[in-house]
Amino acid sequence: MKPTRTIFAVLWTFAVLCTASLVWADEPDHAIHEELRGVLHEVVASINSAQYDKMLPYLTENIEATSVTQEVMSGRADVSKYFQTWFGPTGYMRSMEMKLDADNLTEL
Repeated sequence: MKPTRTIFAVLWTFAVLCTASLVWADEPDHAIHEELRGVLHEVVASINSAQYDKMLPYLTENIEATSVTQEVMSGRADVSKYFQTWFGPTGYMRSMEMKLDADNLTEL
């Protein structure tokens, strides 16, 4: 099972916003891009380590999401519960590993 469309959209947005550059010193808005890269790293790390609560501060408190299995999530706690239900030793799938590489800078 895949994560919810909304969660994926959030992560995809982070991937687009947090981009890599070959020449960091010449990168416009370098500090902002570094912060966005940090957000991407933290969200992906929380999912890959099954520490889903660590990604919640990066989501809006009143997030509304519907998963591909049509499960409705209303708020951060529901997002965490969704991941815990679907992934891990007691979930439907043992694990999920995600890798996101941003490859273009966002125009700020």
